[in-house]
Amino acid sequence: FMSAAKPDRFTIWGSRGSVAVSNPESTRYGGHTTCLEFETERARVLIDAGTGLVEMLRQRGGETKPTLLLISHLHWDHIVGFPFYAPLFRPGWDLDVRGVPRAGKSVFEALLSVNQPPIFPLDLGGLIAANVRSQDLPEHGSASFHGIDIAWTEVWHPGGCTAFRLSAGGRSVVFTGDVELPFTDRAALAEFTDGADTL
Repeated sequence: FMSAAKPDRFTIWGSRGSVAVSNPESTRYGGHTTCLEFETERARVLIDAGTGLVEMLRQRGGETKPTLLLISHLHWDHIVGFPFYAPLFRPGWDLDVRGVPRAGKSVFEALLSVNQPPIFPLDLGGLIAANVRSQDLPEHGSASFHGIDIAWTEVWHPGGCTAFRLSAGGRSVVFTGDVELPFTDRAALAEFTDGADTL
């Protein structure tokens, strides 16, 4: 979308669950797993690192503006693109990784622990050249990143999941991720999403 204040871009690079697909039936909405991008002139916020993250890089090339990667939860389809995120191997580039810890592990610690032998052919932690900062989030809260306001809250999903609300230039986007509505506090979720331009 475009805001009146300055150009903002919201792109869904992947929205599939479980596995990426490539077939004629997936043409309309694409076949990549979860990755969303909220971009302003100053910065970029990504939600999840599914295979859509790789598609974003393929189309955008070497953009290097400050980037925040928010992880809703650590199920495989939401993180499988992370080791293929080429800017990780670029010295001097800045990446912030934030998420609610799961099963006693910080999000970044979990990303590194799964991307090493025997699950992954290389030890990703030893290859990263970018300046990566990792931050654990509480289950509910708010923050800002280069003028982008961020709020988050937990929704019910096996192992936990975080819903995020991103706002800039008077516009807002809410992404709930994987959520089982029968077990989620619907009133709280409705309040969290109230007034969003995109849900």
